[in-house]
Amino acid sequence: MKVLRAIRDVLEYGVLLAGEAFLLSLPPRIADELVRGAARAFFRLDGRRRRTTLENLRVAFGGSMDAATRETLARRTFEHAFQTVLDLARAPRHVRSSRAMRDRIRLTGDFDRLAADARAGRGGLLWSAHLGNWEVIGPRLRREGIHVRLVTRKVDNALLDARATAWRGGGDGVIDKRGAVREALRALRERAWVGLLSDQNAGAAGEFIPFFGLPASTSPIGALLAVRTAVPVYMGVVRRVGPGYRFEAIFHRYQVDPAADPRVEARRLLDAYASRVETWARRWPEQYMWLHRRWKTRPRGETPGPNLPTYDRRRKATRLRAKRIARARRRAMATAGA
Repeated sequence: MKVLRAIRDVLEYGVLLAGEAFLLSLPPRIADELVRGAARAFFRLDGRRRRTTLENLRVAFGGSMDAATRETLARRTFEHAFQTVLDLARAPRHVRSSRAMRDRIRLTGDFDRLAADARAGRGGLLWSAHLGNWEVIGPRLRREGIHVRLVTRKVDNALLDARATAWRGGGDGVIDKRGAVREALRALRERAWVGLLSDQNAGAAGEFIPFFGLPASTSPIGALLAVRTAVPVYMGVVRRVGPGYRFEAIFHRYQVDPAADPRVEARRLLDAYASRVETWARRWPEQYMWLHRRWKTRPRGETPGPNLPTYDRRRKATRLRAKRIARARRRAMATAGA
């Protein structure tokens, strides 16, 4: 079995490298058009993700967006998702020098305060979302002397995982999502910077936070880490600002109130995070990851209604597996809040 998996990993990695080499050999405009064409084809072929995206847009924008507009926006969302992959293939060409990197990735908002915190030896939490291209910010921040440890899950393909880890700064640049709470707490207490994304469905262990007016299960780990360590919190997004490899990273600083009730303060941070992500998604909707079933988990006793999402059903996990997952999440939350 391990041999078959290794062969599969090599084949997948080889296909990726060949595809990248082909796209990078083309003029940028032609490569962009090919990627957009592939995205449009995938939009038509992958019915489940297309329906999920359209349903998310219906829930989020309701009657303010007609069906034709939702269709167009959904297709543009797929195109943007494919473009983010091309961005990473092109990245080495654009991050060779500090000058080129600064020209292509602008740091705005409260970044000066973030840099000042880092120079003062303080660590903190960088809290982002699946909008724009969050992967490009790591090398840019390292050029500014800010090394971020990103909480993420391993890629199934070992070769792709090794490549992603190298891009994120090596083994010291990532924290495995499994058992991440203890490692993240340790990093924050050692005045490091920890990055995470919390805008996907968190299941039964999540906190239900309003998102586009509808409760959405949201992982409380970021808020609990911030409250437990009282570190500065920077909510940020890396949005595309035009054709080619050009982005703007926007940061907003939040400070935990150590005198406040921890539960109340954690809830305040979660509300602020969800509100910030919603603002970004309204402003740049084509760059948000609408492909994920954000409102899948519903609160107990919720009254059925037309505004609730209706996603395609997947085969459910066994009851035992579901219980194990719930227990693991409860332990993680207890550790962070201890």
